Amino acid sequence: MRTPSLRPAALATLALLATACGTAQPAARRPDPPRGATAGPIDPPRATAVPVDPPRATAVERLPPPVGAVLERHFRVRAGVVALATADGSLWVSGSGAISRIDPATGRLLARIATPSAGDLTHMAIGEGSVWATGDYDASVVYRIDPVTDRVAATISTPGPALGIAVGGGRVWVAIDREGPGEVIGIDPRTDRVTGAPIEVGTGPGQLVYGDGALWVENTAPASVMRIDPAAGRAVPIIGPVVVNYGATVLGAIAVGYGSLWSTANDHLTRLNPKTDQVTANLRIPRGNEVALAAGEAWVLAEPRSTSAATFHPVRHTAALYEVDPRDDGPVGKPVRLDAEEPIALTATDERLWVGDYTTETVTELRLVPRHAGPRLTQGGSLHPR
Repeated sequence: MRTPSLRPAALATLALLATACGTAQPAARRPDPPRGATAGPIDPPRATAVPVDPPRATAVERLPPPVGAVLERHFRVRAGVVALATADGSLWVSGSGAISRIDPATGRLLARIATPSAGDLTHMAIGEGSVWATGDYDASVVYRIDPVTDRVAATISTPGPALGIAVGGGRVWVAIDREGPGEVIGIDPRTDRVTGAPIEVGTGPGQLVYGDGALWVENTAPASVMRIDPAAGRAVPIIGPVVVNYGATVLGAIAVGYGSLWSTANDHLTRLNPKTDQVTANLRIPRGNEVALAAGEAWVLAEPRSTSAATFHPVRHTAALYEVDPRDDGPVGKPVRLDAEEPIALTATDERLWVGDYTTETVTELRLVPRHAGPRLTQGGSLHPR
């Protein structure tokens, strides 16, 4: 039986203890630190000038016109909501002891696949014809799910707690937590075996993403981002260390696309040029905890305010979804308020976007439409004509 109200404080405490003791802590997708603010209007994003502004990549110049988010539906996932992934017309939702496959057109459950070790720290990735998921912190396993049969095709043991996971370059990459520096290992999808030497990264490695011909890892104690050259087998620090304002050392989330690396942490969305490692933009987005790239936009999920500085008690309708235009790094419209208590997961395609709420075990689906036509979801959360 999970206790969502205790989860944020407990994970934040783990991070603080790890920092004080100098040891690795379970790298969490969502530490959800205590917040001391009271209810009020959503803070508008504010752009911050940066000294370096290299030319934008050609990928940005080909972006489609901005879109808007329209509320489509809410649906509950009985196995729980921890992480989301989407591909080939299905939405995959990891929960407690199972991964659910959802039809995004209807919100109907298509399959529930038993993954007994899946839990609050499970991550997912899709590629090489499969869905891949890590177990919870003490499990040290990776599940491979066959989307044709909706069954676990392989359960792969890892040399330590498996956390972040990504697919790219013909390998499945897994972040492994250890005492001291963590590691990233590669799994050969042809054999389902760990292959090659482990790559040393920072302490408490968490999220992994693959893009722009490289692997990117967030470390959590202290918070930093590293770029890994899979061919060379070594990691290079890119951002960090960064200690966020509540004293813990959890970075947030990262994504790669539109010729850039995007990082949301410490109330800011930071954009970097991966070829020069230079910051090109810094946009203030309060409480941002997830970032996704789709439909030519950057989308940032912000967690709600809390009524208590000691424990996490969310203020309803203060969670928000921000839209940022990569052409000028400015906000698009007003942030969309979400009726979510603990939004911890975000995934998107060019047509739809999904937000997962841990506490209520629900997924909110939003449809992405051109901003010049049709209804839009306003800051207040109701539908109005454009």
